[in-house]
Parts: sequence; structure tokens; C-alpha cells
Amino acid sequence: MDDSYKPSDEQFRTWYENTLYKVYKPAISFRIGQPAADVDQLLQTCQAGCFTFITAWNPDSVPLPPAENDIRQKALIQFLQENKYGWLEGQGVSLDKSWPAEESLFVLGMTRTTGQELAKKFGQKAIVFGAMHKVPELVFC
Repeated sequence: MDDSYKPSDEQFRTWYENTLYKVYKPAISFRIGQPAADVDQLLQTCQAGCFTFITAWNPDSVPLPPAENDIRQKALIQFLQENKYGWLEGQGVSLDKSWPAEESLFVLGMTRTTGQELAKKFGQKAIVFGAMHKVPELVFC
């Protein structure tokens, strides 16, 4: 691919919408723009009104070596610990396998604005944000 090629936000939107967002434990999954009763149940159980699904992997959608991604993800976890957020580990999985799965975090109670700011700090283009009884949505940063 030509290094000057820069996908549009619409192309990124398509890619993100064709991703399955998974939480490992409890085992749930959801997609952008689709009702997610399991997510509502999880939020209710955890007494959280909203969530942000975020990763530190592959900033600016540039693939990095696994070891570098792991370091970045640990820094994200450290931020969450320092700021007293609860989270569940998960993964974003491309449905057509066009992009490698990315380790991600389902952050309980993190607002859209805070999620966007944190994603920018880690070089991310977008997050998935959701709230009780709302469909998960893609939010560009």
C-alpha cells in the first residue's frame, strides 16, 4: 500500500462497525449500533451507568510489535488503576479478519469525554462508548 494513503473517517467507521467487541469474563460481546442486553446487564450488575471500550494497541492504526503493544496496554492499565477505574479485559476482533485482534479494556463508568481524552493520549482514533439502555456507539477522538 502507498504510504501516502490515508483512509477516511468513513472507511474507519466501516472497519470499526465490522468489529466484534468482546469481554472475556463475563463472556459477552457486542457491536456498534446494535442493541446489547448483555452489556446493560453487566452495567447494572457493576452499578455503572456507562462504559468506554478502549485499547492502547496500534496507535494511529499503525501495527506495532506485540511487545510494544503490551507495554502501551500496561500503561493504560496503570492510568486506570491510578484513577480508580474498574475494567474488564476484552478484545476487538475484525469480523472479516482484515485487521489483527487488539487487546482492549471495557472501562466501567468512564464517560465519553474522559474516554476521548484518554484515547487521544494513547494515539487512538476512536473509542466505543455505551450507556445503560443505549446502543454502543463509535466516538471519534
